[in-house]
Amino acid sequence: MDACVRTRLFMGLVALTALVCPRTHAADSTPAAGTAPAVTAGSAALGPVATQGMSAAEDRQRMMDLLHLSEPGPLPPLAEDTNRPPNTLPAGRGSNYTDDQGNTYVRSGWGHWSNYDENKGNPYRVPNPLLLRNGQPVKDAEAWWTQRRPEILNDFLTEVYG
Repeated sequence: MDACVRTRLFMGLVALTALVCPRTHAADSTPAAGTAPAVTAGSAALGPVATQGMSAAEDRQRMMDLLHLSEPGPLPPLAEDTNRPPNTLPAGRGSNYTDDQGNTYVRSGWGHWSNYDENKGNPYRVPNPLLLRNGQPVKDAEAWWTQRRPEILNDFLTEVYG
């Protein structure tokens, strides 16, 4: 079983467990009424944002400045781009390309092409859902509910984006 399938199975298992078994613990509870909401990473650094009255272009430039990003230079035509994945052909009149397996390849505005090759992606080891962070196995339901499940939920809150 390849890494992509294992990752999807693990994430599906965790999401299903969280949905099917919504048992509340102190670590899962929401803040009491009258308390301040939690500050997410990076939210305090931006300070108050007043984007009313800004055009979309001004707001985009503001965000680019905050992230210290500059606009990419001119890109070569799609057909002449040396970074285009090999063995791809134009798909219709748009800017998409396809390969013989039916994968659609798109170049971003920054010049990066879609990737379907798992060997080019970052290696990722799927964590064992029945192993605590300290390496001890989950032996019973109590350990699952009081230890491992809160660890997994915390990983979702802090590590999963989108």
